Amino acid sequence: MRKKAYIIGAGPSAELITAEGLAILKRADVIIYDRLLDEKLLLEAKDGAILVPVGKRYHRHLKSQEEINSLLVEYANVHPLVVRLKGGDPFVFGRGGEEVEALTKAGIDAEVIPGVSTAVAAAEILGIPVTHRGSASSFTVVTGHGAQETAEDFSDLVRLKGTLVFMMAWHKITDIAAGLMAAGKPADTPCAIVSSAKRPGQKRVTDELGNICNRIGETTSPAVFIVGDVARLDFSSKDKGRLCGKNYLVIGTKGFVRKMCGLLTDAGAHGVPLVSLVVRAHAENIPEDFSDVGWLVFTSANGVKIFFDELASRRMDVRSLAHVKVACIGEATAEELAGHGMFADLVPSEYTSKALGEALLAVYKADVGVTTMCSDNCQSKQNNEYREESCLPKQNNEYREESCLPKQNNEHLAADGKVLMLRAAEASPVLGQMLREHGIDFEERAIYSLERGTIIPELREYPFDAVILASAGGVRAFYEMLNDAGEWDAVSDVQAVCIGESTASAWRKLTGKEPIVASVSTAEGIVDVLG
Repeated sequence: MRKKAYIIGAGPSAELITAEGLAILKRADVIIYDRLLDEKLLLEAKDGAILVPVGKRYHRHLKSQEEINSLLVEYANVHPLVVRLKGGDPFVFGRGGEEVEALTKAGIDAEVIPGVSTAVAAAEILGIPVTHRGSASSFTVVTGHGAQETAEDFSDLVRLKGTLVFMMAWHKITDIAAGLMAAGKPADTPCAIVSSAKRPGQKRVTDELGNICNRIGETTSPAVFIVGDVARLDFSSKDKGRLCGKNYLVIGTKGFVRKMCGLLTDAGAHGVPLVSLVVRAHAENIPEDFSDVGWLVFTSANGVKIFFDELASRRMDVRSLAHVKVACIGEATAEELAGHGMFADLVPSEYTSKALGEALLAVYKADVGVTTMCSDNCQSKQNNEYREESCLPKQNNEYREESCLPKQNNEHLAADGKVLMLRAAEASPVLGQMLREHGIDFEERAIYSLERGTIIPELREYPFDAVILASAGGVRAFYEMLNDAGEWDAVSDVQAVCIGESTASAWRKLTGKEPIVASVSTAEGIVDVLG
């Protein structure tokens, strides 16, 4: 087996990874990732990929560098494609060189995929150009960790005319400022602290070198310290979006979390993903033959995707479904269906199992009509008028005599087939019960199940404005995950925003607290109620 590992620079945010890096990441069997990483990138991992956190932070490491090197070698000896995913660029104070050396020494081919370095990206994200005509024609990148050990070098740094960029500097800013001024840098030199760029709590503080130490508490680690005339400039976008500065914890399946985080980014907010439910396909439960099916019913976008992926793997032509009508529980499910070249025949106005059942029953009544069981002296005329007044329907369409109720028969919903519901194993029983009560021929198949997630972001680091929840099952899984990890109190007082009433009901039951509920049960509907 070919032994290969990639050291990929992820940049400071999920959106700034290179196209090459993202393409490799999506194929990886193992992803060994840093703490200073946008968690949304992990949503790009393929199903079944092994995710290994090795986050490092100031004076507190999950793994030492030597342990990380050993892990890389260990996984690369077993798995075809291993990725070491690093924030920023691997070779700009990223210790990527040490990892390449360890892999090469073990006989494993290592390839580096460059990333956008935080040395320039953090400043630019907050509107500071590291070079600018008339202000700086060069910039120097310095590690902040060695400020005390290399104090004698400050005299060299102050002679440089360009911008000084100190990385990993937050805990050393006081020492750096003092060292620069002691070496002759004027106290009124402009400088800026840029912290948590493209992350929750993103902040820029600008001041003079002689006073910047009094402003450190306004920012947080990680931070970049920028010294020079360019710190006076602010070229940041002024149209930051309606939800600028807001941070949300997004909870649900990978598909929902990915979509929701994208919408939040478009609105200027930051979404931290927590995949509380993992989708496990059971495509073997999808029938081989659909000739007896009149209606296909999908109750989630996950079901649609699994269904069409399985048809493709069987090389089954979608034209074999030409006779079938399709019902979807909501717009998100209908959108996924449309992406596969089919369009829903039925989508209820309210996105619930009950509403979907009522919409299907309305179609049933239209298709098969209503027949009555009147007495012999109450036969209907050919023009469908009733001879006995007592058998006339009320205005609310209920019959006055029990004997005049519609027949409960076993005619199919569609004239030539049964209703086939392709759903999650944990799906609500409401829809099936409604069809059964009305004598409609249907079959229910579980084509996927939902398992509890395992990866929890460092919740105590983020100032969340709300937690966003997409399903009742997701609420329960989220609650259990955090309780088991001893992390529930980190978010227990944060406002919840739920996609619909069933989700909200689950939240109330578990927490006793009232959530905000989207008026339209979609990711877009959630964005509308935020702010």
